[in-house]
Amino acid sequence: MLEPRPGVEYIAALDVGTRRDLTALVVGHAERRQAGCVVVIDRVLYWRPEANGRRVDLSEVEFAALRLCRHYGARLRFDRMQAEQLTTNLTRSGRPDG
Repeated sequence: MLEPRPGVEYIAALDVGTRRDLTALVVGHAERRQAGCVVVIDRVLYWRPEANGRRVDLSEVEFAALRLCRHYGARLRFDRMQAEQLTTNLTRSGRPDG
């Protein structure tokens, strides 16, 4: 886990999988290095559906996405069709990037 640095532009990416796949939230940024431009992953969170068929709690994912985006000043990217209610709530909360 890397803490945010002033002057760095962060992007958060969310991939929602509520039944069988993991739900993952990643925060990263690009850096220019001698070898060229590289992507640095600053933070990764994930949620796994339980074996008993219980789905991922999207309210927990929503809270984490808002918290991390605010902490890093990150723009959030996600597929709106994966989680319509989640994306509606995120939009209302000031993270309409999509």
